[in-house]
Amino acid sequence: MKPLKLKNPPAPGLRSSTSHSCNRIASVSVKVPVPHLEGEYSYLVPDHLNIGLGSLVRIPFGSQKTTGFVTELIDIAQQDQGKSHELKEIEKVVNNHRWFDPGLLERSRRISSLYGGSLHSILNLAVPRKAPEGKLQKGIFEGVIAVQEKHQRFVADYFGTSWLKSRQMGLILTPGILWERVIASLLASDSKSTLVLIPQESLINRLIVALREIGISDVAVLHSSRTESERAELHQLLLQGRVKVLIGTRTAALAPFRPERVIVLDAGDSNYRERRHPYFRVDEMAMWQECQHFLAVNHAPTMEMLASGMTLAYSRKRFLTARNVRSVNSSELVKTIAKLIPPRSKSNILVSINDRSFVSSMLCALCKNVLRCDCGFPMRMRERGGHLECSRCAKVILTPRCKHCHGEKFLSYKGGAEKWALTLGKSISGSTVMLSNSDSYKPEIRQSDSGALIVLATHGCEPIIVDESGRASGYQIIALIGGNGLFNSPSFTNHEESRVRWGRALGLLSPKDGVVLADLDAGHPEFRAIRSGEYSQSLAESLKERRNLNLPPFSVVAEIRGEPSVLSRLRTNLEGDRLFAEKASFIFPIQESKFLVKVSRNRRFELLQLLQGVIRLRSSKRLSPISFILEPDYL
Repeated sequence: MKPLKLKNPPAPGLRSSTSHSCNRIASVSVKVPVPHLEGEYSYLVPDHLNIGLGSLVRIPFGSQKTTGFVTELIDIAQQDQGKSHELKEIEKVVNNHRWFDPGLLERSRRISSLYGGSLHSILNLAVPRKAPEGKLQKGIFEGVIAVQEKHQRFVADYFGTSWLKSRQMGLILTPGILWERVIASLLASDSKSTLVLIPQESLINRLIVALREIGISDVAVLHSSRTESERAELHQLLLQGRVKVLIGTRTAALAPFRPERVIVLDAGDSNYRERRHPYFRVDEMAMWQECQHFLAVNHAPTMEMLASGMTLAYSRKRFLTARNVRSVNSSELVKTIAKLIPPRSKSNILVSINDRSFVSSMLCALCKNVLRCDCGFPMRMRERGGHLECSRCAKVILTPRCKHCHGEKFLSYKGGAEKWALTLGKSISGSTVMLSNSDSYKPEIRQSDSGALIVLATHGCEPIIVDESGRASGYQIIALIGGNGLFNSPSFTNHEESRVRWGRALGLLSPKDGVVLADLDAGHPEFRAIRSGEYSQSLAESLKERRNLNLPPFSVVAEIRGEPSVLSRLRTNLEGDRLFAEKASFIFPIQESKFLVKVSRNRRFELLQLLQGVIRLRSSKRLSPISFILEPDYL
């Protein structure tokens, strides 16, 4: 164990008036209100207190009292006796629980270094807000997964065996393969303790059902909708080592669970990088260095996966009919779908759309310009007969006027899910139309007994079609709407997420036959990738351009915010720093009290240390504060 560095709370003239026998020193991650005081401080541990790693304690800090987490304990004999007399004592233990173990502490330190958050803020997010009530339930999560040879054969049949030898691997599923069945087989193919990360709560139940079908029910589930009591109880069960498999959303990444293997579904989904403090990404391989095996299970690879050099194993190829369409006029797509449906057939059609509103864009009836808000984004209508509001800032306009010709009459240009449902229902006779979105999510739908079944679903809410026996039968037609808007926007983040979500929808394609209608130009790299299934080749040109220009994913971008006068001086100082003397680094102009900086990905830690140093220096001098956001999501 490394010797502890003795640190004192920064208040002048304070010495310990030791009133108890103390033979140990604790390093405590302290909750402090200002950045320059963030860190770990040393305190004497009275012998009568039951304190260990992960204890929550109350301590004196300057002239105030605060709380902190114990991150290390050593004997006083290992330290300078003279310095130990200058330390204050821990006052009391808040409760008798240990809130983290060495594994979670190590992971929290890694997150702090990767994303620039304070250690205490990460530990505070990981720890439940209350202690468990009463005795813990016994045995509900215990057990060892029995390895099933048929699932070993299934995985080997689809991906071969080379992926087992790689510590970090991406398993890419072709259309018609359900991700939950692949992950269930991975869990049943060996007995490693495993953390499975799912981007949305609504998808977790699909995996649990698949696990039950193969005889695995001994798993723990953790997500943000769990009550504090449930979370606190599971937290303690994890610390006791009584969990073999943990399934959850981003929240589960901060559980005190040290898995041998991590499986991430849809790496690249925005739900893995929520913009709340402290910011971190659970789908990044660097976060899981201590694990024996990291597996990303995607229906389509992200450019980050391709750029990282991660080994990709594609599942067995299947024949796929893909056609490009344009959804500028919904009637054109309706005609295309109608031609593909045989008369009196029981075809299942999925229309996957990004916008659940009634109308997502309006055109002026006179000049045909798009109706926009003052912020520049299109106006939309959430529900039929409702008011128009901005798609970005949600500003409501009761009496809209065209900014070009001042016209007051508008036409619906692009419809959302409800508008598409009305159009399809009226145009395809004998069909049944159903909606599935975040307000009315349908995990599965029974196949129609008569006529075509048309399902309109927003991303992440696509239901499974099941037959009379409850087995998944798949969709014969999948229409992916809005591709030209998603993949031709300047947002790199939108491209990554849209590719992942479209790929997940294609996993619901019928395994026997299927047609994909993609709202993309025929020559677009994304359409070529869908049609061929070879994303590495189709996206190679785009990846090469980004490498030459040092754009994400080959670079890291940070947005710095503050008062304009402060940013102007800071920008001048940064230009003289050696980090920005490199050709690959760049400092962008100041706009709206913020500016961007860009460095190569291998200089990420230097950028974080530089920005954190500036923040702490300004905090210590009580100057106007600045803040930064790593990897802003609008890039």
